[in-house]
Amino acid sequence: MLKVGMPMPAVQHAMTRDGLDPSVMDGDHNKPAPDPAASAGVPLRDDPDYAKYFKMLKLGLPMGAVKNAMERDGKDPSVMDGDHGLPAGGAAGGGARGPTKAKKKERDTHRRTRLHWEAVVPGSNSVWAMVEEDPELDMIQIDEKEFTDLFQAELKA
Repeated sequence: MLKVGMPMPAVQHAMTRDGLDPSVMDGDHNKPAPDPAASAGVPLRDDPDYAKYFKMLKLGLPMGAVKNAMERDGKDPSVMDGDHGLPAGGAAGGGARGPTKAKKKERDTHRRTRLHWEAVVPGSNSVWAMVEEDPELDMIQIDEKEFTDLFQAELKA
């Protein structure tokens, strides 16, 4: 916009309208923009918050296991995909420090009974063959509460 002759206040207003920070227009436009990752802080590999995970890598654990441990601890595992020489906020993975909010898993409150059976090839005299022939199959009402009582037990905290 500046190249076509628009005044600086009009450019700043357009940036504000588009949700951008107009203060980036201050200063000399002929100089390259400063690299924010260069002065942002401690490199990821030297960060004490991530030292545990780099130690796991040094001991020979695969990256997948390290990422699972990070997810378990509430950290963003995508920061390990980026450059380990950059700070955690500036890594190519784009992850931020702190726990992730989107991947919080709910704790299961029920223990379920495990069922085991052997697969049987359906024949003319099997239970499954009789079920397929039953015209009243669609009228069966399933009681969810009865199934829950039979196969689940609530865990005590």
